[in-house]
Amino acid sequence: MGCDAGKALKTVGSFIPGVGQVIGAIDAKEAADENRKRIKNESQESQRRMAAQAAQRAGTARARLGASGVRASGSMMDYIGAMEEEDERQLSFLNKAGKSQAKIAKKQGESAFYQGLGQAGQAAAGWWG
Repeated sequence: MGCDAGKALKTVGSFIPGVGQVIGAIDAKEAADENRKRIKNESQESQRRMAAQAAQRAGTARARLGASGVRASGSMMDYIGAMEEEDERQLSFLNKAGKSQAKIAKKQGESAFYQGLGQAGQAAAGWWG
């Protein structure tokens, strides 16, 4: 809540029970959203780096094989293929892990938001009650 309305709401919140909890709930949700975005970006960057390294490893293996003058045998091509498959599995895992972490951060933000709203309701009920 980085605006003048947010400051005004915080000032009012110091006088009216429950408003402070609503502000806290909104701030917690915003922080969780930022954390989710950071996790997503970090995961994408890690995947990009891993894919680049995998491509470089496969290219180097093929170049060495070609430069050696040895005719590419089935076992060498199988090895390179297996290496590429393992790289794909690792990239897939990293993608799934990043999505899972982002989903957890989102759920935590939603939980904190609704918990704050619940506390606000309790505080307001006590004040008005």
